[in-house]
Amino acid sequence: MVAGCTVVRRKLTYQFRNRTTEVRGVGLIFTTEDGKPITREYIRWRWNKVCGAAEIKLTPHQLRHTIATLLIGDGWM
Repeated sequence: MVAGCTVVRRKLTYQFRNRTTEVRGVGLIFTTEDGKPITREYIRWRWNKVCGAAEIKLTPHQLRHTIATLLIGDGWM
């Protein structure tokens, strides 16, 4: 347990560019609701769901630029 977080232990299979695979035991801090690893597809699905509920069209890349602009405006960069 880390600061109120539960680490979920899983074995994940990694596939490398040279087509070899390796199984590793990992501790996941951020998971889906059912304890599975968060994938790129899951993040995209959640992002679209939240943006749809808020009735906005915004990509993660656009958000990145917005945050950078705000930080520059506040003198952080």
